[in-house]
Amino acid sequence: MMKPMYWVFILGAIGVLSLIAFVTCYIKDKELMKERGLKENFLILDWTLLLVTVASFACAIFVYLDIQNQISSFTL
Repeated sequence: MMKPMYWVFILGAIGVLSLIAFVTCYIKDKELMKERGLKENFLILDWTLLLVTVASFACAIFVYLDIQNQISSFTL
C-alpha cells in the first residue's frame, strides 16, 4: 500500500514533467506556426499540458495540506 506522502511526490513529478513538455512543445509549435502561418488554435494541446501542470501542482498542495491537517488532529 502506498504511503500518503508518496502521492505528493508523484503529483509533483507529473507536474514537473508536464511543465517541461509544455515548454518544449510550445517553443517548437510557435516556431512551426511562424514558418507555416498556422492559427492560434493549433496550440490547444500545449495549453492542455499547462492545465495538467497546474492541476497536478494544485492536487499535490491539497494532499500535502490534508496530510498536515490529519497529523495535527492526531497529535492533539
